[in-house]
Amino acid sequence: FYNVGIENGSVTGRIYSASFVGDFNDSDAYGVYNLSTVHNGFDSSNTGGLFARCIDSNITNSYNSGDVNGKFTVGGICATANSTSIQNSYNSGTIMGITRVGGVLGSVTGGSELNNVYNSGRIYSPGNFYPGSDQGSKVGGLVGFANDIIINNSYSSGEFDADVIMEGGAFIGCSEYSTIRNSFATGNV
Repeated sequence: FYNVGIENGSVTGRIYSASFVGDFNDSDAYGVYNLSTVHNGFDSSNTGGLFARCIDSNITNSYNSGDVNGKFTVGGICATANSTSIQNSYNSGTIMGITRVGGVLGSVTGGSELNNVYNSGRIYSPGNFYPGSDQGSKVGGLVGFANDIIINNSYSSGEFDADVIMEGGAFIGCSEYSTIRNSFATGNV
């Protein structure tokens, strides 16, 4: 995808739902943007502003300004990513979910790298958002869950409003075996 966007739309799904592609594998996105709403139901997983699942992909100069809400694994750019590079990209939409929720990525693993990315959107994780839901976990301003990744020159400045039972943070909810450089969070917690 190169220099394409979605405006004034609405996407509703259940699993691997996003404004552009549900399963984005071994692909490149440059200048991609979303202004529409992406919504998954109460039993949903993997909801992303641009892409739901990204594997071995590159995303550059892209952004999400639409509201994104789901239950498990919700992110403004991608819901979940593995071995993926994201650079010069951001989220400014409200991101809402219960577990593995982040402004840019809900969950990211496997040597992925984020360079010059940021979140200015609100992160909202109410414990009673969906029927039968417990309080959330792994909720972060930029990334919900990170394992074996590198983050450089990135930040989150959006409001962080999360009713989490464990692993919540204005920058990252939970990080394992990751490297973070020149990055910060300033949002209201």
